[in-house]
Amino acid sequence: MKYLIPAWYHKDEWWRDKAMPFYETHFTTEFDDMVSLGNMLAKHAEPFELICLNYHSELRNFLYRNGLFESSYWSVFDAIQGFEPATPQPIDYRDLHWPEGTEFIYTPYIVKAYTGTHTSSNIYMSQEGYMTWVEDYYNNHIEKRYIFDDRGFLSSVTYFNQQAQPKKIAYLNREGHTVIEEHLDTGKVEVAEAFHDQFKQSEYSSMKEVIQEYLAAYIETHQSPHNTYIAASDSRHNALLTEVINGQQLTFSLFSRRQPELSTSDLQTISTAQHWLVDSQIQAAQLKQYREDAGLATDIMQHTPFPATILPNLSSQLHETEIGLMIDGLALDEVNQQLDVLIPYVQEGEDLRLVLLTRHSRSQRAEALKDRIDEVNEAFAKAQPGYMLMDETQIAELKLVRFEFIPFEADIVKLISTLRIMIDLNHEPDLFLQISSISAGIPQINRQPTEYMKDQANGLLITHNTELPQALDTFLIGLKNWNFAFAYSVQLVEAYSSEKLVEQLNRLIEGETHGA
Repeated sequence: MKYLIPAWYHKDEWWRDKAMPFYETHFTTEFDDMVSLGNMLAKHAEPFELICLNYHSELRNFLYRNGLFESSYWSVFDAIQGFEPATPQPIDYRDLHWPEGTEFIYTPYIVKAYTGTHTSSNIYMSQEGYMTWVEDYYNNHIEKRYIFDDRGFLSSVTYFNQQAQPKKIAYLNREGHTVIEEHLDTGKVEVAEAFHDQFKQSEYSSMKEVIQEYLAAYIETHQSPHNTYIAASDSRHNALLTEVINGQQLTFSLFSRRQPELSTSDLQTISTAQHWLVDSQIQAAQLKQYREDAGLATDIMQHTPFPATILPNLSSQLHETEIGLMIDGLALDEVNQQLDVLIPYVQEGEDLRLVLLTRHSRSQRAEALKDRIDEVNEAFAKAQPGYMLMDETQIAELKLVRFEFIPFEADIVKLISTLRIMIDLNHEPDLFLQISSISAGIPQINRQPTEYMKDQANGLLITHNTELPQALDTFLIGLKNWNFAFAYSVQLVEAYSSEKLVEQLNRLIEGETHGA
C-alpha cells in the first residue's frame, strides 16, 4: 500500500486549522506535488491512502476542490477526537440554540447575532458556504471561537484572554466533550481525565508529541514490508516522520514551490529515507552533491509532479498572436530589460500582443510596471484608426501589452491555449508553465536548459535579451519551425504522461533506480 503524507499546513503552527472565512481566503493555489500524485494514482487505479497530520476542519471540502474527495484518508486528529470519515454536511446557523429574542443582522461578510444587551456573536462562512466559525462577544470583547467541522458538528473551541489573544484550544469529540486542551502560551497539551486511557501520558509538552504518538501507533498497526510512505518534504514534520517510519520504506518528495531552498538541517533530516523525488534541477544537483559528501546510497529521481496531457491550441484561430512572458522570479530591472526588447518587437509586428504572466495579484513587479504599460497601451490606442470615435470601453480593450493573473493551475491551462510562444528567462523556468507549454504544443524560449525543452526542437535557448527578436522570428515567420515544435511537444506529452510518471515511481520504489 502507498501512503501519501502531505504538508497542507497552517503558515504558523503547522498542526493548527487552516479554515478561514471566505473573505480572507487568499487567491493562491492549493495544488502541490501530493495533490498531483494522488490524482495520478487515482486515475490509474493505484491503491493509496492519505495520512493527514494536522487538524483540518475543512479537509473534505479541500479534497473535493482538488479532485481527491473519493480518496481514502486517515487523520491524526480524527483518531484523537473519535471522528469517522463522512460526507460534508452543512449546518444552518438558525438551527443552533440561540437565546429567545436573538436578532440576526446580515452584512456582506458575516451574520451578526445580537443575543442580549451585552452579548453578541459573529457567524462566519467558508468559501463553499459552510458555517465555519461562530465567535461569542461580551461588550464587544471576544471570548470564544467555535470551530465547526465540514461534516456538520462542533469540533473545537478557542478561548481568548482579556487582550483578545487566543489562550487555549479545546478539541472535542462528537458528543461535545473535551478530549485534549492545548495551552497556547506554553504549548502544553492536557488530556481530559475521561480520556486518559486513550493516551500514553496525561500531559505533553507540545502537540507534536501527541501527533507522533498517534502516528507511530497507526504505522505499527498497519505495518507491512510492502508499505511505502511518500511524504511531502517539509522542515516542520520531516524529523518527526524519520523517527516513526522505517527509512527503507520512506520516500521524500521535494517540491521547489514548498521548499525553494534546502538548508543543511533539511538535508540531514531527510538523509535516512531510501528515496528522494525532486522537481528542480538546482535541488537535484544539491542533493546529489550532498549524497556523495555524506556517503549515502539514497535513490534520486528527478521528475515533474505535473503530468502532461494534450491541451487544445487555439492560437492559430485567433486574429492576434499572443506572446507570453513570465515575470515572476525576476528582478524588476531584468523585466524592464526584457520589455525594452519585446515592446518594440510587438509594436513593429502585425497583430502581435505581449502578455505578462504573474501568480501574484498584487505583484510588486506588476505594480511597478503599471505606469510603463499604461503609457504603451495609451500610445497604441491613439494610433488606431477611428480612435476619436471610440468610447472609453473600446479604448480600454485596446491593449498591446496586458497582465494576466494566474494564481491557479486551471488559469494557466486556460491561458496557455491562446498563446503562440512562451518566454520564461528565469534561472529555473516555472515547471508547471513548461509542462503546460508541452501539453499545448507551443514553443518555449528559455535561458536555462531543462529536460522539458530541447533546444532547436520545442524551443530555443538564448543567453541574452538581445537574442529575443531572432528567437521569436524563428517561430513567428513561417510555420515550419512552429509546426516542428508542436510535433515534438506531442511526443513529449507521452513521455511525461501520468501513466509514465506512475510507472517510473513504481520502478523507483520497487528497487530499480531511476537516475536523472
